[in-house]
Amino acid sequence: MGSVYFNALPFLGYNRNINKAYRTLPTDFQGIGLKNWSIEKLGKDTAVLLRHWQSGSALGCALEFVYEAFLMEVGLDGNILTQKYDKFHHLATHSWFKILWQYADKYELSITFHHRFNLGPIRQGDMALMYLFDRLGYSSDSMEILNRCRRFHCVHSLADILRADGKTIDPVVLSSQPGESTRLFSWEQPTQSDLRFWCTTIKSVVPRILPALTTIGNYTSTPHRPYKWLASQDKHHVYHLLPNNRFTIYRRDALQRTMRSGARYTKISTATRR
Repeated sequence: MGSVYFNALPFLGYNRNINKAYRTLPTDFQGIGLKNWSIEKLGKDTAVLLRHWQSGSALGCALEFVYEAFLMEVGLDGNILTQKYDKFHHLATHSWFKILWQYADKYELSITFHHRFNLGPIRQGDMALMYLFDRLGYSSDSMEILNRCRRFHCVHSLADILRADGKTIDPVVLSSQPGESTRLFSWEQPTQSDLRFWCTTIKSVVPRILPALTTIGNYTSTPHRPYKWLASQDKHHVYHLLPNNRFTIYRRDALQRTMRSGARYTKISTATRR
């Protein structure tokens, strides 16, 4: 709008080179009173959020769906609207929330949601993968490739790509098959070169970053990726979930052999889940 005002001001009887502050100053303070449209939009969008968020209206429900998709696409923990826009904007496609994020960052407006509307770590010491890649200095183009592959494999944080021990990379996230999750990720079709770059990055980053982080500990929330192996509370039985609603049962050996890798379990049967 700056160029429009620049060309229109002489026809209104004003010097076109007048300072922007005087141009947008209200007439009560001897300004021209022209609109600053980015601030006007930010105010209107904030009013829409305050009016419709969690109201149960059609617009309120649509805002929640769009915000959920926005979170899953960007891949950061916590309240994304308080993150630096210039640093992470390339992770999001053009949307209503991306524009809100841009203007909120520009005018230093803090827009926060209750923590239950945001993504967070699922294990102690966990960290979002996109934070990790940014910390290691990957370029915006590389982060877009990694983010595409991250959504393809349906992972969000470091805990999602590690096994239960918090140290070993789950080979499933290095495959060329799409991942599984109870969360709704966008449909992605990474190229073979994208997947090779993803595998190379994961294999090099995880061994390098884990020693610098605190140990990936106990779960603090329910994991969104399906686990194929479960254990009984007394640790006497282990269950391997199979397709077609079946599972295999393993029982801990009574001899209690002392092994470097831990206890030894023997397969005893296969059953159908009820």
